[in-house]
Amino acid sequence: MSAIYFVPDPELLLYDRPLPYNLFINSSSVQAREHFIRILPRGEILTLEDFEAMKHKYQQIYLSEEERGEYLKGACQDQGKTENEKVTILKSTAISHLESLFDTKRDLSVDVVNQTLVGCRQTVEGFVYLVKDYDLAKLHELIGNLSFHDYYTYDHSINVSMYCILIHKLIYPNASEIESVNAGMGGFLHDIGKIRISNRILNKVGKLSDEEFAEIKRHPEMGKIFLSQQGVQAPKGTEIGIIRNIVYQHHENYDGTGYPDKVGGEKIHEMARIAAVADFFDAITTKRAYSEALTVEEALHVMRKTVGKKLDPKIFELFYRHMTTRYNEKVCMLDIAPDFDPCQPHIKLKREKHD
Repeated sequence: MSAIYFVPDPELLLYDRPLPYNLFINSSSVQAREHFIRILPRGEILTLEDFEAMKHKYQQIYLSEEERGEYLKGACQDQGKTENEKVTILKSTAISHLESLFDTKRDLSVDVVNQTLVGCRQTVEGFVYLVKDYDLAKLHELIGNLSFHDYYTYDHSINVSMYCILIHKLIYPNASEIESVNAGMGGFLHDIGKIRISNRILNKVGKLSDEEFAEIKRHPEMGKIFLSQQGVQAPKGTEIGIIRNIVYQHHENYDGTGYPDKVGGEKIHEMARIAAVADFFDAITTKRAYSEALTVEEALHVMRKTVGKKLDPKIFELFYRHMTTRYNEKVCMLDIAPDFDPCQPHIKLKREKHD
């Protein structure tokens, strides 16, 4: 497998301290025949003046994709950056990985998939580090302060990943880092099957037709198939089986009315039941170009109506109790359609009729 290199943001490099990664240059001017040479080894100290001199001499400096995790950790541990800046760093990197997977013009060989999954894992590890001292309410506020990307699927995947990490932590307060990473990876990739769905359907602003929604409903199976390709490997420390279960089952309903297999209760993997709560909450509390977001108070009221039907009662109860330490459920005139689905956001929340 040939190594992949990327151009780092100069503002995110670590200066005046030992580097936790290597710096490279490309010594070949022939496109597609790059030859990367290390010019500064890990452990050496880089000054801003050094970097400017390197840029002047070599034009472009690179890092190995294998060391992206150390690059991200270094940027997020920089005490001079705000929480918003740190999340933005991780979010921009996460979007680049999702764009790579959703790029229909690119040949997604198994090698490319595996290298991208490694990058996804490193980014999720950054999420775990960043939100370790957060609660769900603080995370929701942080997400609300971030700028939106043009493609909702990317923002949603990032948000669900972080929510999955924190909901899993509610259930297992002493969870190991790798268990949190598995939860975050499942959330991050839960909609990966949508790479097989037409952009015309994914980006449609109006309500999906029955035929279009039937196509959307294929994405859990498509995601499982994508991650089951021969040669696709779990990034170091993660479990591809858990990630596949989350991808495949996150639209199964607790009462057995979901899809693709209409299984219910404990037959749905616990991580997938966690992802279902995260997916639902983000879908109705995140503003979209064509839909206003519900407040947290309204969302709690609406979600509680689906407990035991769509959502796992025990997982939701933990989520609900945690959220109501900050927010009080608002009894509002909103009712959710029986067939509501986070992937069919155009099914509007209907007003309850009162005599």
